[in-house]
Amino acid sequence: MSFRFLFFLMLLWPQASVLHAQGRETAASTSSPPGVPAQSPLTKKVMEAMGKNDPAAAFLAATEGRSKGDAACTYLLGQMHELGQGAPAVDLKKAFSLYEEAAAANVPEALSAVARCVESGLGTEKNSAKAMFLWQVAAEAGDPPALGRMGQAELEGHLRPANETAALPWLEKAAAASDPLGLWLLSRCYDSGLAGLTTNVEKMASLCSRAALNGQIDAMHRMGGLYATGRGLPTDPVAATGWYRLAADHGHLPALASLALCHLNGLGCRQNDRTAFEFAAAAAKAGNGRGQYLMGRIFDEGLGVPSDFVLGLTYHLRAMKNGVGEARTASDRLKAKLQPAEIAKAEKLAGQLDFHAAFPSQSGITESGR
Repeated sequence: MSFRFLFFLMLLWPQASVLHAQGRETAASTSSPPGVPAQSPLTKKVMEAMGKNDPAAAFLAATEGRSKGDAACTYLLGQMHELGQGAPAVDLKKAFSLYEEAAAANVPEALSAVARCVESGLGTEKNSAKAMFLWQVAAEAGDPPALGRMGQAELEGHLRPANETAALPWLEKAAAASDPLGLWLLSRCYDSGLAGLTTNVEKMASLCSRAALNGQIDAMHRMGGLYATGRGLPTDPVAATGWYRLAADHGHLPALASLALCHLNGLGCRQNDRTAFEFAAAAAKAGNGRGQYLMGRIFDEGLGVPSDFVLGLTYHLRAMKNGVGEARTASDRLKAKLQPAEIAKAEKLAGQLDFHAAFPSQSGITESGR
């Protein structure tokens, strides 16, 4: 059993906290990382307790392992303090200290954990430049999340000029190690011909699927799109809706908007205006432009609610600010139907951060098909 699988088990414990860092180590690797004594009796004892869903026993075993100089146990103890699983409570400063201790003993996962903490300010002072240096150290030690993070840094130009050529080796190594972020970014490269690669829809879909199955949330949403359009995968609206729902359950805002559209149109699911409203409203309220555009459509066209051109225009104006091109056409069309005072009201609402207070009661929304 690998340390990343152990981390995965921790997330499955009852009341486990969901970590917010994109591309975290949410999937199992098939072998232990280099330099980590994964098969030592002490770490094996921790893993067995985790496998039995006994966090208290795992914490005691990890504490014992650390006291006997097992650096891998120190790293695992850091995870427990970060998640508050087995440890008395969440203690981010203690978690960071333990990660640093394990990193000093060259535990690759700990090197990545220290970089992640420094980058996000988790239990320590945030320092982007220092974090990028630490990510590179961890990547050179071969830890998969660090490989993916370095590929991302080169591809997207984080604290350096974007360099697709330099990104490719990192991403290929990350994908070979089944790192979710590396798989996802390499999929994007094959999708768009980035990093000097020839566009290859089959490779794109295969890598995206692996990334999604390994927990990469953007890839989950993309899988929905691939099944919806039949690009690289068989057209399957039900599978598309399922992937959108999985991504939405992980807090992916565009997926909420995609689900709203599925329910509005009855694609891969039962047509349901109330459900569509709820998904679109959640996305819109969180600032997603596509969700705001769909809310504009709902009120503009009276999809399960009484038509309200002022609210429709309000949402379309907000969507325009978030770069949704269709919202401009819709806004112009609605302005032609409204009086100047109504347009001014919509513009005022659109400029208010709390304009969602103008929601009508959902009691009037129809439950199912129109």
